[in-house]
Amino acid sequence: MTPPAPPRDAASPACRCERCGRVLPSADAVCAPCEAELAVPDVDHQRGRYRCPACSQAFARPDFTLVPPKARWYVPQSQALCCPHCQARLLDRRYPKVAARESVAFIALAMAAQFLLPPRQTRFALFALMLVVLGRLLYRRPWRVPDEQRFGRDET
Repeated sequence: MTPPAPPRDAASPACRCERCGRVLPSADAVCAPCEAELAVPDVDHQRGRYRCPACSQAFARPDFTLVPPKARWYVPQSQALCCPHCQARLLDRRYPKVAARESVAFIALAMAAQFLLPPRQTRFALFALMLVVLGRLLYRRPWRVPDEQRFGRDET
């Protein structure tokens, strides 16, 4: 004969909190200390070192949103920075984007230098062009932007 199954009591594994292991009164009960600890508001979006230019609230890091919003499946979308409070689109002033026209223009100049100049001058011309591109990128980058003013409002 097999021994009878032990009676199911309140201390069985099914009636314990998965996080802290405290005994629960029933299997569908919630542990009060763990619930209080997990119910703490999201501090990351309450205070932070950046400030939104639209709503003037502080945040620790911006969110990303899809642009254009609610587009059909065949419309290409890109990501844009936005405020976690008011969802206003933001521009990063510390690391500005390089315009596509500038990139295409520098590539065209490099191709022209590669094929139109004599071989002895090509290396010097490409090196000079590389220095011009680097200088342009460093010149456009704003230095020492305060954290409160890092993000500007995107009007596009």
